[in-house]
Amino acid sequence: MEEFSDSECTYEDVFRLLGDLQHRIADELDDRLFLRILSDKVKFYDKPKEQFGKSIISNFRSIEFDVEEAGKCFATGRDTACVFHIMRIMEAGLRVVATELKIDILSNRSWDSMLKKMETETEKQHKRDDWTDFYTEVRAKGYAVKDAWRNPTMHIEKKYISDEAEDIFRAVRGFMRHLSARIIEPPDPFS
Repeated sequence: MEEFSDSECTYEDVFRLLGDLQHRIADELDDRLFLRILSDKVKFYDKPKEQFGKSIISNFRSIEFDVEEAGKCFATGRDTACVFHIMRIMEAGLRVVATELKIDILSNRSWDSMLKKMETETEKQHKRDDWTDFYTEVRAKGYAVKDAWRNPTMHIEKKYISDEAEDIFRAVRGFMRHLSARIIEPPDPFS
């Protein structure tokens, strides 16, 4: 700046100084990585909780981390990672349902085991009431997600593209909306 402001600065000096400035900027930028996020995906990066549903997250506090990560992964084109986090959200929802039905989660860790136990417990605890339909829908969606997306994701059989990840995001958001209409996750006693 001193040389620029010097009254004896020539065009040759300006050209040399601009070249130096350009090289300094390039050197600084070489140590940085810049990512471009498509305009229609910025909201998933900046406000992922809003894309998933603030009311759902307020009813299921344990999913907050994975909602954030799913949104950021989707926005940055990490679509399979997005689906991975979405499956964790789905599992959190299934665990809350299992807890509501007094199912031992530690003994029924697999989705298949948990969903089968939900059917047994629903039949025992709810003889054709409005909860029966609720739990039937939970199980139907649980099996659909398990077979279509969860198992292929966790057993590294499938990679996802953006449209698929967005569809799965919406499907699990719908599942969690269904749960949050009737169930609230109990607070974690250790937090």
